[in-house]
Amino acid sequence: MVDVRLDIAHFIKALKAESIDTPVIACGIEVPARQAVAAIHAGARDYVPLPPDEELIAAALMSIAGDETNSGEPPKGVDALVGQSVAAVERELILRTLARCNGNRTGAAAILGISVRTMRNKLREFTAAGYAVR
Repeated sequence: MVDVRLDIAHFIKALKAESIDTPVIACGIEVPARQAVAAIHAGARDYVPLPPDEELIAAALMSIAGDETNSGEPPKGVDALVGQSVAAVERELILRTLARCNGNRTGAAAILGISVRTMRNKLREFTAAGYAVR
């Protein structure tokens, strides 16, 4: 885990220059969404807000472990998506990303690659449909 306030792009380049293939997870306290997204674009595998809870750390580590043991088969989570509607999968992805960003709608929208306006509209739809939005 590397603090997002450091020059993560330089750090990742230095690792690669030394042929060190270690996944980097960016982290930080009250980090603006643009910095978290920049860290991901620079090559960080994930972003975890500090202080992290056990679930976030476990998810980040499992993601990395899953990538290293990928046998060419679809990820285990993909099977759980089969049979669900695209709307249900979209809703779950948006709500989980929002939870991972501690309710920061701007950060979640940036990670998902959607506008903040789209995020707000989707959350309004979910609330109207009776889903809990934090």
